[in-house]
Amino acid sequence: MTAAIYENLVRFDRTSLAIRPCLATSWKVQEKNRVWIFQLRKNVKFQDGTAFDAWAVKFNFERQMDPRQAFHYPSYGRFVLFASLFGQSPCMIEKVEVVDPYTVKLVLSQPHVAFLQELALYQFGIASPAAVKKYKDEFYQNPVGTGPFKLLEWRRGHRVVLVANKEYWGSRPWLDRVIFEPLESAVTSSRQLERGHVDVVNSISLSSVDSIKESDSLKAVQIPASHLAYIAFNTQRSPWRIADVRRGINYMINRKEIVDRIYRGRAAAASQALPPGMPGHMAGRAYGYDPARGAKMIAQSLKRKEQSYSLLYPDLSQPYCDSPEDLAQTICDYLVDSGLSIKAVKVPYGELSRKLRYGEYDLALWGTINETGDPDAYLIPAWDSSNARPGGTNVCFYLNGRVHSGLWKARETADARKREELYRIAGKYLYEDAPMVPLVHTREVLAYSCKVRDFHINPTGLSDLSTVWLER
Repeated sequence: MTAAIYENLVRFDRTSLAIRPCLATSWKVQEKNRVWIFQLRKNVKFQDGTAFDAWAVKFNFERQMDPRQAFHYPSYGRFVLFASLFGQSPCMIEKVEVVDPYTVKLVLSQPHVAFLQELALYQFGIASPAAVKKYKDEFYQNPVGTGPFKLLEWRRGHRVVLVANKEYWGSRPWLDRVIFEPLESAVTSSRQLERGHVDVVNSISLSSVDSIKESDSLKAVQIPASHLAYIAFNTQRSPWRIADVRRGINYMINRKEIVDRIYRGRAAAASQALPPGMPGHMAGRAYGYDPARGAKMIAQSLKRKEQSYSLLYPDLSQPYCDSPEDLAQTICDYLVDSGLSIKAVKVPYGELSRKLRYGEYDLALWGTINETGDPDAYLIPAWDSSNARPGGTNVCFYLNGRVHSGLWKARETADARKREELYRIAGKYLYEDAPMVPLVHTREVLAYSCKVRDFHINPTGLSDLSTVWLER
């Protein structure tokens, strides 16, 4: 939805992770990936009629770079992803310079080889400076970008209606309007699709995949992006600050049974943070299922019986887990003989996110979504020390200086083999320290009616709605 309203300097290809021009028509790199100069598209207007130019780009970056900037509003969540990747005060983006009305220069504090891929994330779409200034901290309810669709209606918790942007600089969308409605669960989504009440659902229940694939009127597509479901430990609290307690719990989880029973075989047991095939994945590294060994490690690490703890889990289906409640309860069952009393507790997703980012939990069912295909955006937000702070994205509050230095060295390393080795070394420490329990690598399944034509999905799970049309 956001990607239909806003556009970025660059974008991912409709069907791959290749980088394509968008609001920037071309770019060049200087000083070994430290200085990026973008030539901007001319004759582009925001949906409020104001002009897109280099000053608009500068405004957008600077309001995310500095929390003290006048238009950096708390209601936006303080640009959490931007801060997790690039930092804020200081920011990895040191300067944004307007070279001329259609040329902008971004100067980084260090080289960053995956910078373009991260600029393509939908969260970094360019907003209208005039609209931000007009609506102030209510801008998030009145979004204005340059994209093919614009907001018509937003009924919180019920639906969002977008209409075609008739002044769009590109080809006019075929659809006049697109309606987004939240559904309770993946099961509900599947039923609504099968009954013809909706045209596209971005998550379906695993139990309905086969029936949808066999249908003559529906299609199911597995999104290549690999997500990680894991148990997060709050390493600031006892007993989770003890590494052998964390390792012991890793041994007590039967990942194969989780894959077979909870995910119905449509996932892969996770041995580490990085999925197979991603640079830095270590083949042969895994905590096997050995509950007796795990219980012994925990018992030897604790001098006394500990109190009861809660395993928090989200109230809604997530890209990394179709059935959070079933998975959370299964985990608690595995830990009955751990010597720790652990109870599964359902929490609304928004509240759960806040609790994790501010360290108000013991254990939690959580996940990481791979949106660029590159290890940088996969590892730095979730495991780098720079994000282990209140409100940050390293929700385990995991601190390891060697992991931090390795990840940041990898950012500036252009040699693919050397970069992969740096990720492998960082992954080794992450595996040994065990700040979380990797459960499964899973791939989201999206489904749609065969009446929906020219519907393209790239590996990040985003679709370009500007090309879609409905067959009657």
